[in-house]
Amino acid sequence: MIAERQIDREAKRAFKRLAEPGSHLRSLAAHLARDRGWGVFVKRNGFANPVGTIDGKFVSAFLERDWLCAIDGGRVVLTDAGRSWYRRQTAPDDPYRRQHQSLAVRGIADRDGGKSTVTVNNAEGPLTWLRSRRDSQGNPLLTGAQFDAGERLRRDFERAQIRPHVTANWEADVKTPRRSGGAGGNEQVSDAAIAAKRRFHAALDAVGPELASVLVETCCLLNGLSVAERRLGWPQRSGKLVLHIALNTLARHYGYMSAERPCRPASNHWGVDGYRPSM
Repeated sequence: MIAERQIDREAKRAFKRLAEPGSHLRSLAAHLARDRGWGVFVKRNGFANPVGTIDGKFVSAFLERDWLCAIDGGRVVLTDAGRSWYRRQTAPDDPYRRQHQSLAVRGIADRDGGKSTVTVNNAEGPLTWLRSRRDSQGNPLLTGAQFDAGERLRRDFERAQIRPHVTANWEADVKTPRRSGGAGGNEQVSDAAIAAKRRFHAALDAVGPELASVLVETCCLLNGLSVAERRLGWPQRSGKLVLHIALNTLARHYGYMSAERPCRPASNHWGVDGYRPSM
């Protein structure tokens, strides 16, 4: 087992280079004909020689956290989740509001058939907004596990190349893709996209249909809670509670949170073992 602080420290060191365009990891066993872990290769020297090395145990830890992913040619690159984690760790002030806003007008359709427009910040999704704000006790509105679970679902949604319509009927656009055999057919989907689509469906199956809709609306389509409530036909201000429950369930599915244990009675009660005081 590796301590979390060691993983974080090594990740900060390695991701500083891996965040550069084109940078990647390659096994040094093949590069140098001997096992010396993984090398960090960057564009500025033509990827000729590694500018740093990483022990294999840390690479495995990064892969388990979805901070890295393997691509063609034996290369391992930084994922969007890893890049976001690195930005949060190196942010000088508020790590969840570091990126500049990118406002855009998005068209939405309600369940009753009406259409409207809403201004969204593409650089700050609903989870980022909630994570950056605190309740009356000073606690973040979303925990780290909830935020990471939602971001992981969004990442699989994007990798799966799912293109939902503007309407609320997103289920029709998340079918298992078919490979195209010629021009004019469906777009060929890579194995990575197919795997992401399977993970996406497995996550939605794990939370159940009652909670899946709010996760798709907020985490994947990046609709705010008020927009999601209107699209799903829910009462106002009900979305936050349902989203918390959905994110907790999703976090347990991903292993970010342990299953809840049965609570012990808060006070001794008639009929419970040990309720009678000893003499």
